[in-house]
This record gives sequence, C-alpha cells and structure tokens, in this order.
Amino acid sequence: MSGLEPVLLFSVLGGAVGALGELQQGQANQDAAQAEADQADANRIISNQERVQNMRTAQVEASDKRRENTRTLASMRAAFGASGGDLMGSPIEVLEDAASEMSLDEARLRDEGRARNREGGIEMLQAGRDKAFALMKKRNAKKAAGISAFSTLLGGVTGGLSRTG
Repeated sequence: MSGLEPVLLFSVLGGAVGALGELQQGQANQDAAQAEADQADANRIISNQERVQNMRTAQVEASDKRRENTRTLASMRAAFGASGGDLMGSPIEVLEDAASEMSLDEARLRDEGRARNREGGIEMLQAGRDKAFALMKKRNAKKAAGISAFSTLLGGVTGGLSRTG
C-alpha cells in the first residue's frame, strides 16, 4: 500500500455520495413536475365543469328572461286593452318594439353563455398544455439527474486517480 489508496477510495466514495445526491435531487424535481402535471389536470377538469355549468346557467337565464318577457308583454297588452283603446298604430308599435328588445335580451344571455363556454374551453386547452409541459419537465429532470450523477461520480474517480497517479 502506498498510502494513496485511501485518497482514491475517499475520492470515489465522495463522488458516489455526490452522485446519490444528484439522483435524489432529480427525483425531487420529477416529483415536483408530476405534482404540477396533476394540478394542471385538475384545473382542466374544473375548467370543463365550470364551462358546462356556465352553459346551463345561460340557458336557464335565457329561459327565465323569455318567461319574464312573456309576462311583461301580456301586462302591456292588458294595460292597453284596459285603457279602452285598440291595438292599432302606436300601441302596437310599442309592443313590437318591446318584444324586439326583449328578444335581444334573451339572445344576449345566450351569447354570454357561449362566450363563457369558449373561455372555459380555452382554459381547458391551457391546462392541457401546462400538463404536457410539466410532464416534459419530469422527463428532462430524470435525464438531467442521470447525467449529473454520472458526471459527479466520474469527477470523483478522476479526481482520486489524479491524486494517486
């Protein structure tokens, strides 16, 4: 024994411990990336649920508005009839205009629901992209950990050999 064997042994051992640390760090990075992917998937599911609920809400609101409008027009007709006048000329034009505006209100509610539905779809797409990106980070973390661990181990070996040789 030349006395240099312990130096080589400790250099290799140090490289191995460093490599193990690199692998552990890589695993932690993979776990974090998987958690991001899981969260993105949950966000996608939530966005879809919100999208569906927004459409249902818009349909209910439009239906409610249609019933409200029907009642309002009936009240207007009754008021015109109770006043003793006929529904010719100006009163009928008022009713037609009111009906037209009410119809537009219903259409606006449906359009708002479609817009919220579209926004939900966009959020779902983004969540899908976020998940794909997180999974890519996970794969890259695994590769990087292996390369870094090998590099650290190799550095320990070559460092020990350079001191003994």
